Amino acid sequence: MKIAAVNLTAGGISGGNKRFLEQIVPRLAANPAVTKVLFAAPAAIKAEEWLAPHPKLTLTTCRPFSLLRPAPDEAFKKTLDAFHPDAVFMATERRLNYPGAPQIVMAQNMAPLAGVATTRGTLETLRLWARRWDAGRAVKGAAAVIAPTAFVKEALIQKFALAPEKISVINYGSSPPAEAPLKPAGFPEKFGGRFIFTAGSLEYYRGVQDALGALALLKSRFPGLKLAVAGGARPGAAGYLAGLKARARKLGVAEDVFWLGHLNEREMSWCHFNCAAVAVTSRVESFCLTALEALAHGCLCVSTDSPCLPEIFGPGGAYYRAGDDRALSEALARALLADEPARAKWRDEAIARAKSFSWDKGADLIVKLLGQCL
Repeated sequence: MKIAAVNLTAGGISGGNKRFLEQIVPRLAANPAVTKVLFAAPAAIKAEEWLAPHPKLTLTTCRPFSLLRPAPDEAFKKTLDAFHPDAVFMATERRLNYPGAPQIVMAQNMAPLAGVATTRGTLETLRLWARRWDAGRAVKGAAAVIAPTAFVKEALIQKFALAPEKISVINYGSSPPAEAPLKPAGFPEKFGGRFIFTAGSLEYYRGVQDALGALALLKSRFPGLKLAVAGGARPGAAGYLAGLKARARKLGVAEDVFWLGHLNEREMSWCHFNCAAVAVTSRVESFCLTALEALAHGCLCVSTDSPCLPEIFGPGGAYYRAGDDRALSEALARALLADEPARAKWRDEAIARAKSFSWDKGADLIVKLLGQCL
């Protein structure tokens, strides 16, 4: 079976999308049922720099996503025609007008399904609804759809009236901690105190304001406690980051928050290994790889009970209602006050939970689904 794996983006790539591709695409190529894989993405992604080579894998480029031009550009179409794929695997919920092979679409981004709660501003809202419209076209026209969680499957059924049997739930996998963890430069040079860690791109639906409120409530009980925030804000969410910093000043915790920006895997690993606890404050996620990374490091995790996070954390996390700063502070306090036997039990449950998610299993299920669609 020859697979064309296509990652249509506007030209950029999120950390979660990149991690998924670098783990899945080489595994698709290594599958015995697959003879060749053609991977296509916009040139700006520079896939050749981070996608592991494989004898059965060929890389090519395609024009960035355009809502008004769903057909492949001329050069990419010639490449597809010459490759003659048996199936096309669309790694995002985007439509590619190419009738030469059945298309299987993976719904990775929750924003088009969740609605305006994920963004702010007229232009951003219009972009979101346009993406939702295109996502609907993509999943409705696909031969099959992959959802990373049961929550996303239910959302696709509710939003687009898809038949349940058309949607397969295939989870992401867990990766081992990075070797040689590296302390991020955003920490003071001699800092050795306790800190709460939260990570993820700074979007409105991430709910980081909960962590700021919890920190303000915890300061008197835990002197010297800090909050480390990893992740950057794209231009459309710059207002959210500014609002977070203003809230930190209002709460009197501005000096207790480290804004770390984008971190690489080694820096993320250092934060996970050295934090006192992890706070996951999102209002909605399609999967949340950062949650799985925290579990794999054995972190003591406190998460909102918003979908789909309980699907990921299971018994490896503690939960609070999104927006309830006090409930988050109380859950974090339990983690901070836990003795070593209790912390060890919590860590073991987290690591065991992470190991239940497998990239190998996910790749095998994708290949099996592609074969069924031929």
